[in-house]
Amino acid sequence: MLQQDGITNPLFQEALVLQQAGKTGAALEKYRALLNQSPNADGYANLGVALRTLGHTKAALVAYQQAIHLDPDHVAALSNWGGGLRALGKLDEAIPILEKAIALDPNFIGAHHNLGLVYMDHQQPEKAIACFEQVLKLDPNRVDAQYDRATCLLQLGRYRDGFYAYESRFGYEPRLVKPYSQPKWDGCPLNGKTLLLYAEQGFGDTLQFCRYIPLIKKAGGRIILECPQPLKRLMETVTGVDQVVAPGDRLPAFECHTSLLSLPHLFQTELETIPGPFPYLKAPFYRLGVPEKPGARLKIGTVWGSGHSDVGVRNRSIPLELFAPLLALPNITWVSLQKGPQTQQLKQLGFDCLLEDWGSRVQDFADTAAVLEELDLLITADTAIVHLAGAMNKPCWVLLPYGSEWRWLLEGEHSPWYPSLTLFRSQPFQTWESMIEQVVKRLEADRLPE
Repeated sequence: MLQQDGITNPLFQEALVLQQAGKTGAALEKYRALLNQSPNADGYANLGVALRTLGHTKAALVAYQQAIHLDPDHVAALSNWGGGLRALGKLDEAIPILEKAIALDPNFIGAHHNLGLVYMDHQQPEKAIACFEQVLKLDPNRVDAQYDRATCLLQLGRYRDGFYAYESRFGYEPRLVKPYSQPKWDGCPLNGKTLLLYAEQGFGDTLQFCRYIPLIKKAGGRIILECPQPLKRLMETVTGVDQVVAPGDRLPAFECHTSLLSLPHLFQTELETIPGPFPYLKAPFYRLGVPEKPGARLKIGTVWGSGHSDVGVRNRSIPLELFAPLLALPNITWVSLQKGPQTQQLKQLGFDCLLEDWGSRVQDFADTAAVLEELDLLITADTAIVHLAGAMNKPCWVLLPYGSEWRWLLEGEHSPWYPSLTLFRSQPFQTWESMIEQVVKRLEADRLPE
């Protein structure tokens, strides 16, 4: 949150105008000149906001601390300092700082919201909800607090309330709103109408929620599914889909529309009513012929890197070199299904001699499904392929970071969304190395008996 009042210095005002206009780099130069001329808490506080905007979180923390050195009761700097610590995963350090900001000003919305985010990452959604509800008490129109509260409800497994509240995402992220003139589908029988379903966010969401399509088909109508091109061939096999198009394709005529992510709300989903059966996605009829090492007893796939650019506790990528203890186990053919720039780690680290690189060979999710069909097990970070394996009912071990996504709930080895998954949950301060050790022991005990 920017400090806007109380300083008449022309440099401060010029910097503030530039910052509010999104010209962050130019604003930094003005703040630098201001602080060289006249150090002050408000200037350092706003400098920290500018640095965070540019992704320089550690530098921003220094700026906030300079502001607090000059004014120990600077509420905005305290709130932003806590938010910066949260971004770096330093949750326990952030809590007392944010509590101090709230004690100084109980009506300071930013501090309540940042504290809620810290509790959400700290796997304490009940406390987080209380913070977000305090934000909404102070400002009922805060869509970010509405959205974050919804996420916490989902994390608790309170799906009916959570998915209803999750519709607030359209206010939180206006880019998700489709400019169609046709009405949104309200869940009523289609009675012969054509419904356009569209994939709203990532690959994983599409794979997770396409399970609802057969239920929609029972409402009697025609279903068009719009999804990313890499999913198109696979989605054409979903029961109930009449036509699949990719973004940029010409849309056929339709009478109503909705997002795949709105289907759990429309069907009033509870933990006990998550649709099956499994598998609800099947591999194509062809096989790609993944070779097996002589003497190998298992063929296991792995993915270590997420395509998300999350930071701090929400980082879902694992350095490839940490998989070394797994790759050292005997009598296993290891297959990489990693996609994207992180495949470069194979050659950079020399692991291309130990892992068969099939991620670079597959063209789309249909090909990936064909490879999965040939494997005994998938061991992976939290990426879209988890949802593909789960939808295919293939055994999959998922390494989850502390503060994992809402869909994995708070505890337990098993997922109500996918019975074939085994969840390995990180604990506070646990390293990826120790999680890999757990996986090695489980693999030796369950899959590689003497």
